[in-house]
Amino acid sequence: MNTYELVNALKARYGLKSDYETAKFLNIDKQSVYNWRDGKECSDKVALILAEKLGYNPARVLLEVQASRSESPLTKKAFLEAAKALPLEIDNKNNGIKEAS
Repeated sequence: MNTYELVNALKARYGLKSDYETAKFLNIDKQSVYNWRDGKECSDKVALILAEKLGYNPARVLLEVQASRSESPLTKKAFLEAAKALPLEIDNKNNGIKEAS
């Protein structure tokens, strides 16, 4: 999952209709959201914020964003394999991570 996909998930979850609303919701400048739409990846700090707002496993989100940043196919593959070994969603009801399905 890259930044673009994370932002789309965030917009869907919170009913955000525009990049401007998304930027305001995240308390960042709208140019950052436009950059993500153009294929640039977010910082680790923003990746963690997106993970928190979406209820996603922060380690998995960081690994997937890092994979998207990677230029080497082998490095990208390694990050993605590590990410897939982790569950995506956090189980907030039990204060833990949901079992991988």
